[in-house]
Amino acid sequence: MQDINYKLKNKSGIYSFLNLVNGKRYVGSSVDLYNRLHEHVHNLKNNKAHNAHLQNAWNKYGEDNFIYNIIEFCDADVRFDREQHYIDSLKPEYNLTLQVIANFGHAVSDECKRKISDTLKRRYANGEIHTYRQDHNWKPAYIYNINNFTLAAQCDCIADALRILYGKSDIGFKEFSCVNNTYTISLTKFDNVIDLKNAIYKNLQFKGGGYLIVEYLDGHIEYFRNTKLCANAVGISDSMIRKNKEATKDNPYLPTKAKVKIYRSKEYIPLTGEAVPIEESLELSSSKIGGGPIEGNTEVIGEIKESFTPYSIENETNE
Repeated sequence: MQDINYKLKNKSGIYSFLNLVNGKRYVGSSVDLYNRLHEHVHNLKNNKAHNAHLQNAWNKYGEDNFIYNIIEFCDADVRFDREQHYIDSLKPEYNLTLQVIANFGHAVSDECKRKISDTLKRRYANGEIHTYRQDHNWKPAYIYNINNFTLAAQCDCIADALRILYGKSDIGFKEFSCVNNTYTISLTKFDNVIDLKNAIYKNLQFKGGGYLIVEYLDGHIEYFRNTKLCANAVGISDSMIRKNKEATKDNPYLPTKAKVKIYRSKEYIPLTGEAVPIEESLELSSSKIGGGPIEGNTEVIGEIKESFTPYSIENETNE
């Protein structure tokens, strides 16, 4: 959670809390946004929030996966009407009720809702204000096929990408985790294959730490998750790779049956080469992944699934 800006002191308006993992939110209003946000965070940190849904989500996903956003500043006497408008339009999942009741016990009138709606539509059209998603730092998410290094889907947020890959969004997210040995999610839209490969390979550390590398005669290198996958790709015995586990770039293992250098490195060695643009297959734009893993190619090298174990959290209760 970012620090609460003191400039919000004595400011009236509409605020929200957003879960960056699953896109769920809470919407509220206050005549003093600074004090109200501080009260929320204090109660959440001490497990004393009155809203059980929001508290359970906070406990499950952690403070770092929540941010607050000021949706709109408004006069105190219309804040309930404004709050109701945003609740109607955003349908926040963490609100206990979707009906704002003012302190005097009156529900917001339909006429007030209509006036607010008409005003906001006009202001959106004129560019005076922006949509919640535009103002918010929801980050687009990109699904890449790690077998052919194409862009399989472009999503508005992490939650949308998770729904495509897992069929649901209420799970933990870790960038570059792998699904079915075929797909991975990144928050970066890469322009070329080299940059994408470097981002993926950099996360492909050997089980014992560092990187297992094969360097070919032309100078290009490949990264491997384990000795078995490396041996299969090169065509030698994995026992020989294990036997030469102390090999380094300066003193590599040189197998007699293959004209390559095999070594380990504690530091990541970036790939170089022509910046070939990434093709956009968009193969997952309207589908969900199912079935077994796709057989690996020899460049992404096999069991990326082991190296990018998806970060999952147990199902949230009462959310």
